[in-house]
Amino acid sequence: MIVDAALTGGKFWVYDKGKAVSSEVVGRAGGLLMTQLLTEPDPSTIQKGDVLAVSAVKNNDPSDTVFVEKAKAKGVKTMAVLPFNNPSDASENLQEKVDLAVDDYAESGDGCLEVEGYVRRICPTTGVTNAAIMWAVCAEVVDELRRRGKEAHIYKSVYRVGNVEWNTRMRDEFLRTGY
Repeated sequence: MIVDAALTGGKFWVYDKGKAVSSEVVGRAGGLLMTQLLTEPDPSTIQKGDVLAVSAVKNNDPSDTVFVEKAKAKGVKTMAVLPFNNPSDASENLQEKVDLAVDDYAESGDGCLEVEGYVRRICPTTGVTNAAIMWAVCAEVVDELRRRGKEAHIYKSVYRVGNVEWNTRMRDEFLRTGY
């Protein structure tokens, strides 16, 4: 759905409250120029034909659900990367509202390590797991574009020789093609 959107003039938006995923997959070396950052859950930014990816740390955040519903009402395709069972007693689940949902399998409370003397587990997993899942999505976008005879425009690291020229050329081509 992301490639279909890009090839028909739509944009690929990424939103997450904690900014861990968006800071990882938007504007990064080796990443797609087509990933666009949404800093706030503002449906006025997105348009019919776009794709919205939401990274969530729980499946029942009302603001994420409302945002997705407003986006879908505008004709935006939606996806979410989130823990399907966090919390397990949620009355309404974000994964049931989006067009595509990917379970990150994070446990309730978000931590993965038990430490003696602590009531809750420590070391959250959703940020790093959701970022890895989004990188896999981006890799699939590159692969699907290639299957369709198109080349994705990719950022070059600012630490590599020729990065300014490369990134300028990639930006110009991206603006012309949309992918």
